[in-house]
Amino acid sequence: MKSIEKNIEKITITVDYRSELLGIIMWLSDYHNQFPHLFQPYANKFFTDNIIQKFNDFKNEPAILEFNELVKKHGFSYDAPIALFLQINENFNLNDISDYILKERLHNDPDIFKFLKDTKSFAQKIHFKEYYQQNIPLYKQWINDFAKTFKNTKIIDFFTNYFGYTNNTKFYINLMPYTTDGAYGCHVKNKIYSCFPVFKNARQENLFDTTNREKSIITTHIHEFAHNFINPLTEKYKSVISQENLFKNIKKQMKVQAYTSNEVIINEHIVRAIELRFLKIYYDDDEWIQRRIKKLKGQGFIYIDIIIDSLKYYENHREKYPNLDAFYPQIIKDIQKKSI
Repeated sequence: MKSIEKNIEKITITVDYRSELLGIIMWLSDYHNQFPHLFQPYANKFFTDNIIQKFNDFKNEPAILEFNELVKKHGFSYDAPIALFLQINENFNLNDISDYILKERLHNDPDIFKFLKDTKSFAQKIHFKEYYQQNIPLYKQWINDFAKTFKNTKIIDFFTNYFGYTNNTKFYINLMPYTTDGAYGCHVKNKIYSCFPVFKNARQENLFDTTNREKSIITTHIHEFAHNFINPLTEKYKSVISQENLFKNIKKQMKVQAYTSNEVIINEHIVRAIELRFLKIYYDDDEWIQRRIKKLKGQGFIYIDIIIDSLKYYENHREKYPNLDAFYPQIIKDIQKKSI
């Protein structure tokens, strides 16, 4: 199988067939009942109702029951299922599985391989290939509507210039019509996927409209893509960030959001600051940016102003700092000066 997709500004926008198969499994299993906030009845109801109507007779298939068990035993949820399915090849086989999935999220549970084997059989039994092909006109509509938001934004060129280097990463935006919340960044070898609920907060049935949502949508994907650049720098300078009292004043707020280590907290701060620098450079909308900063501080990202000021200094002194790698330790120093 191949996914329907469109390339624009060095980004591939797609509705990946593997995540569509996952969506069917989620709706036939108990998953959508366990995480109801991810499955609100927004404008995708016509789409999800069709899934239930078409496939409900298969809800007791082994793959569905095994998925329930994996979720129950290991809390296998949020980004983990989609990260797993994006590692499956076009024949619904898994040649390799990341340590993040197998070790961190599934605790080396061998049942995952039985689930994947049964998932392949499940896909054949429900004639999934035909289902996906029947939906291609809808997928094309959403992809084309979504692509309008990214026309001429040149996000990847911005990253290359801003960070001062490039790599062989391929960037994908994967639209997920079966869910309405939860945007996830997934790394699969040299590919990074920004997985986005295509109907998030949409209210018009059978139509995805990006009008008046452009900045919000773009920052979501800048966030996920920026992690590809920032996380390796944080790992490189890990010893500088590991001091025990760093971020102690916001640890509780961060933990509620599943940001439990200094490394993750600094990653989440910096990528949010980069989102805002992009918006300033590209849109110059100070009012929108200030509202966003206020919201972030309310969520516990109290060092966002400091990091933005650091990045402004970096932008104005590129002759001294040719890339963000060279400047990164200064960001940490600026935070340490203010950290209580």
